[in-house]
Amino acid sequence: MMTTQTELPPFEVDLRRTPGAAKTAYVVYNAAAGGSRQKVEIEDVRKRFLANGWSVATIATRCAGDGTEAARHAMGLGADVVVAMGGDGTVNEVAQALAKTAMPLGIVPIGTVNVLVRELGLSLDAMEAVDIIATGEPLAIDLGTVNGRYFTMMSSLGYDAASAFAMIPTVKQWSGQLAYWIGAVQSFGKHRAVRAKIVLEDGKRKKRLRRLIYMMVISNTQLYGDGALKFTPQANVRDGLLDICLIRSARWYRALLHIVLSFTGKIGSVSDVETFRTRRITITTSRPFPYQIDGDPVGHTPVVIEVAPLGLHVMVRPGNQPRV
Repeated sequence: MMTTQTELPPFEVDLRRTPGAAKTAYVVYNAAAGGSRQKVEIEDVRKRFLANGWSVATIATRCAGDGTEAARHAMGLGADVVVAMGGDGTVNEVAQALAKTAMPLGIVPIGTVNVLVRELGLSLDAMEAVDIIATGEPLAIDLGTVNGRYFTMMSSLGYDAASAFAMIPTVKQWSGQLAYWIGAVQSFGKHRAVRAKIVLEDGKRKKRLRRLIYMMVISNTQLYGDGALKFTPQANVRDGLLDICLIRSARWYRALLHIVLSFTGKIGSVSDVETFRTRRITITTSRPFPYQIDGDPVGHTPVVIEVAPLGLHVMVRPGNQPRV
């Protein structure tokens, strides 16, 4: 029988058992990404978990965006921890399944930027990351949601979202973060600010605003990108709040100033930038305005964004606390 476009083959699960092992890690990874390099890495990850006295199963995703279903499959098979092996996009996909459950997330970072790993002070070395998962403990952190989809780091509207939409995936595969900067240059001359109605909610209190938006970052983390940019330097992944940086300017030279100031963490010091903290924000705009989630382009306004306090458990070093 022929396979239709809506039918997918079963997940490929490779289980390696360690005699007497009390726990099993299920590693979700993209078998096609990275060519032979990643195939070597996944075997190294298996060996490292076995060396730590764990049993380990690997689950290869079947298509782009398949990480959520793979993580749910791992939970159904009795995982003690579900590991996202990849970049921030893979972490986001796996987190959709683990959100608001007791199942901890482990991260083996092999992505372009790995923002959440940097934010939590984890290791960028894949083998050391396995050791942290095998010997560490779960730490509960906040999540955010945009129209019902979770994010671990941030969502943003406007210029950087337009840049994410302009980014060419094939270019990202060979150039990494350079692909984003190429998209940013392409979007710079085309992007225009939009008029918006904004409602901030913190419990029963509501604040209604009308603003011009060139770019808005709604963040759970201090870091943005590889850490060089800081739009929300006061953010805390465990405070039950989202930090917001709203850039109102529509003039190109002001936008350049904001980018420079974001490198210093002082972007909030200029007059056409506002910062807020809130639990929930609703944004409607005079025309559809792009937004992204954890670095991936998703859609256009309107949006409802809210915090999910302590909604995800992440494996960290024993006694480790995130950098705040």
